[in-house]
Amino acid sequence: MKLILSYLKRHIVIFLISTAFLTLEAVADLMQPTYMSYIVDEGVANADVSRILGYGGIMLGIALFGALCAVMRNHFASRTSQTIGKEIRHDIYKNVQSLSLENIDRLQPASIITRITNDVTQIQDFINSIMRIMIKAPITGIGAVILIIIQTPKQAPIMIVIILVATLLIVANIFVGYPRFGRVQKKLDKLNGVSREFLSSVRVVKAFRAEDKETEKFKDASDNLAAANTSALRAMAMFAPLINLTVNFGIVLLLFISKNQNASDIGRLMASVNYMGQVLFALNFISNVINNAVRALASSERIKEVLDEKPAQKKAENPKRPDIKGTIEFKDVSFAYAGASRDALSHISFAASPGETIGIIGPTGSGKSSLVNLIPRFYDVSEGEILVDGVNVNEIDEAHLRRNEIGS
Repeated sequence: MKLILSYLKRHIVIFLISTAFLTLEAVADLMQPTYMSYIVDEGVANADVSRILGYGGIMLGIALFGALCAVMRNHFASRTSQTIGKEIRHDIYKNVQSLSLENIDRLQPASIITRITNDVTQIQDFINSIMRIMIKAPITGIGAVILIIIQTPKQAPIMIVIILVATLLIVANIFVGYPRFGRVQKKLDKLNGVSREFLSSVRVVKAFRAEDKETEKFKDASDNLAAANTSALRAMAMFAPLINLTVNFGIVLLLFISKNQNASDIGRLMASVNYMGQVLFALNFISNVINNAVRALASSERIKEVLDEKPAQKKAENPKRPDIKGTIEFKDVSFAYAGASRDALSHISFAASPGETIGIIGPTGSGKSSLVNLIPRFYDVSEGEILVDGVNVNEIDEAHLRRNEIGS
């Protein structure tokens, strides 16, 4: 959540403007049932057409004002959420560019793509829902509860019980959903990884007639993602109906307690029932936003992991820029990729002079490319050292080293 708040702070002015329009919209919604009660109790009960038309005109004006506020709120919410999404993607991409290949291997390219696309979209949707619904829902819900108590004071105990039960359901919603949606994102990483692996080696797959094997791998990843999504959505599906049941039960109790209501106060009872409906909508909105929040929190942790990643390769404090002639020497070099169970290269030693040709042969996966990639320091050795013209590559400025195309 700190990640999301840090980006929201950059747009605090627009956020506050959107909140102001949203608050006015909520107030407009809350005023409608009260004026409806005036129409019933003062207009209809007394057959006073002028009051009916007068209050009806006020309600129409309030509705138009609320609609205008909603349009402005949507404009600022969409603008802010899209801008923040763009900024997060830019920051991820910028940080990934600064990382070494060891970092990329550990984070996995497919997972990085998922974080730049799907995870950022989850945060974007959450910010949009905050500015459109999340703030409005508590204002509407609390305002409706207060107005119910004012309209029908006897209903205060019912409202307290409803709010407590709904709060417990919302908290349970968070604890149940958070780990499940985290697993969904990991399964999506796996699906993207399988897809990327196939597309990057499609010629090899076709050459060796391995389409069936790749199809099976994709099917397994797709099935696992579907199962994780189903598990998460099934666990979350029960909370909204339970909230509906709680509020509707409160409406039934309200009507039962008010069965002996005076005819002159029917409008107040109607207003209270309408306000109970607004409480229900507010709680449902909060529940839906909590679902988005659970997804967004899981995604923000994954994005934060990339943004907090530091380059695995340490830069030399005083980098050297020697006039490179091309003498290369490997001294007892061993190297293993991040997360690998065994070394890709083990205790390699040789020397190559400028103009000398050395053949490196071996089957796929024997370490030929790994050996070459160590010279321009795309990776750092696990043991030993690599010298270029007698200088350890770790002491040479990276840009200077690679500009001279060592190992090309």
